Amino acid sequence: MKPVPKKPWFTINTTRFILVFGTIAIVFFSWSIKPVPFDYVDFDNKIVEFGADSHILPLVRIVNVVFHPFRRVLVPLDPEKLREDAIANVGGEEGKDDHHDFGSLNDWDAFDKWVKVVDETTHFSGRLFLKNVMTDTLTTHLVISKMIRDHPEILDETIERPIFLASCTRAGGTFLYQVLADTFNDELVPNYAYENFVGPIQLPHKPPRNEETEMAINLLHALNPPIKLMHEWAKESDPDEDSSWYYNTMRGIAVPFTLHSFWHHLNIYQESSASRNKNFWEIVLKLKQWNAGGRRKQRFFLKAPEHLFGLPYLSETFPDAKFVTASRNEVPMYKSGLLITHAFRHMIVQQHPQSTNETIAYQDIMVCHQRKALEVAHNKQYESKVMAV
Repeated sequence: MKPVPKKPWFTINTTRFILVFGTIAIVFFSWSIKPVPFDYVDFDNKIVEFGADSHILPLVRIVNVVFHPFRRVLVPLDPEKLREDAIANVGGEEGKDDHHDFGSLNDWDAFDKWVKVVDETTHFSGRLFLKNVMTDTLTTHLVISKMIRDHPEILDETIERPIFLASCTRAGGTFLYQVLADTFNDELVPNYAYENFVGPIQLPHKPPRNEETEMAINLLHALNPPIKLMHEWAKESDPDEDSSWYYNTMRGIAVPFTLHSFWHHLNIYQESSASRNKNFWEIVLKLKQWNAGGRRKQRFFLKAPEHLFGLPYLSETFPDAKFVTASRNEVPMYKSGLLITHAFRHMIVQQHPQSTNETIAYQDIMVCHQRKALEVAHNKQYESKVMAV
């Protein structure tokens, strides 16, 4: 008889046991200590504390420290495995042509590079969050490809007279968008928070987007209270921007906002990015219009800084489009951008001595390109299409 191989001590069940009971112990420990600031930044001689009244933040810090050496084992980030997970989400199997067409709407080379950056820079909880974002991104493209393949008439839909709120970041554009969307609710079709927060289309493996968004917003506000003060996320049914859609192209500000990557950041300002982003949101709007059935030729209302950078291209591609630009004094925009970026990145990235400098560099580049984009948008050649606020 062959000898029975010894069962390895470190098994999946053992791992789960350690994770579950380790987490319970950490929760009790963190709840017994005094809440501490998430971090502070000295901007303009003013100390800004993040999350000083949150018990959850000490918990997150402890979890990230404890699991940091094992983060790659516990949360592996392999592009091919992520693709396999996405295929499974739509009920497919690897190797079957019917389920693994990811399409060409995304910049897949940039996606693979982003996976590498995430793998190198994120802490444990950041990896968990972004692995979900990556899998959802891949699943979104599979679902879109399948819908187009099953219903090619979707491509025959036309998007007419769109309106773009081409706002600078941290200029109050989301509030203006909500006011305009509510005021002209009979004429315009805006996006809503559930479309921005969890994705532009419903994914088959996910709960309804409005329910998932409500849970996600509550969790975010509990995890990092300053986010609630610095962004207009209130309810899942509120009008909201489409910036997060461009995780699906790798050409939007959500990518470098989440974590530091000069390569991805500088790609945003290329004309090819405006074209790629347009191709994505146009397909999404065609799907929405097609799903609306009887209510054809909807007038869509979009809002994102990406539309400011792509305004010349969009103006040429959609001659009947109208634009509203929104900006304010650069000093408060700059400070607000620093604070929200720094606060958000703490939830994703393993902090190091250069983290604050990376945030400042991100904001410096963003402000300079916004300034240049506004100058172009307010050129006389666009005066019949652009209204400045």
